[in-house]
Amino acid sequence: MADYNWQIKAITRFAKAKISAIVAACGTGKTRANIKIAILKNLPVIVIAPKNLCKQWKEEIEAVAGPGQDIWVHDSSKEHRNPTKYYDEFKEFMK
Repeated sequence: MADYNWQIKAITRFAKAKISAIVAACGTGKTRANIKIAILKNLPVIVIAPKNLCKQWKEEIEAVAGPGQDIWVHDSSKEHRNPTKYYDEFKEFMK
């Protein structure tokens, strides 16, 4: 899938910025643009999104960056059921 012109401009501009935000309508490619920016920055990234968008983010990350990306999705229900196990799993993921 080719990038839209606005995505190319945003990726170029925000790849060098310390802080950035993309505000655009649903379905316009914000997720894809943000993933490409993260790849260019080569830094760890935290995505804060509603739980119903986590699957979309994971699929888009793998579509843009390739399979096998390290992705952790916080699940408060698992955390509350067994906090010690949950934090141990998170610490292992962070290694």
